[in-house]
Amino acid sequence: LSHFQQSKIANNPLGEYGMTLQGGDFERGRALFFTRSDAQCIRCHQAGGSDGALGGNVAPNLSGVGERKGREYVLESILFPSRKFAEGYEQATLTFKNGETWIARILQESDDRIQVEVLSKTGGDLDATDDFDSVDFNAAFEEVAKVGSEVAAAPADTNAEKTAETAWIKLSEIESRERGLSAMPEGLQEFFSLKELRDLIEYLSNQ
Repeated sequence: LSHFQQSKIANNPLGEYGMTLQGGDFERGRALFFTRSDAQCIRCHQAGGSDGALGGNVAPNLSGVGERKGREYVLESILFPSRKFAEGYEQATLTFKNGETWIARILQESDDRIQVEVLSKTGGDLDATDDFDSVDFNAAFEEVAKVGSEVAAAPADTNAEKTAETAWIKLSEIESRERGLSAMPEGLQEFFSLKELRDLIEYLSNQ
């Protein structure tokens, strides 16, 4: 049996985590999502489905994600958060022909333009490479998460809202575009045992 299990793991691109795709407990998974302070799922994501989505609003709403994308997508998003991005959540570094460099979130794209939410800008009269090297990506992403979390936590009667600069950009104005890392950190699976991760997958895939 041990040899059989090892063979299955070796042939599964998800490795040992492939075993977490089935057999979890929905209620235990829900408790993990909403109460585990070390993983902080609820800080950025909403979930809850028909029960009503609860949580932060700076990352994709996970309500119904299992039905839309499937269990493998849910697991891969935890293991490899920068491999795929939900629409409207890809972050990129845009270097323009005029020397400016923007860190931005890609909201939507057409054949000749993209719409972005601007996180930071540098350059214009400086060398684009120097500006790129000076950008603190982690600080920029953390600031976005901080602002979004504060807005999500604010009482309804404060009229608090997240403000952001958005812009449409012609692709012909962009010198280069480099996909950024996800604001969701790598290694979140380390916070969970395989059993707990199985429960979390079960909850996210069915809520």
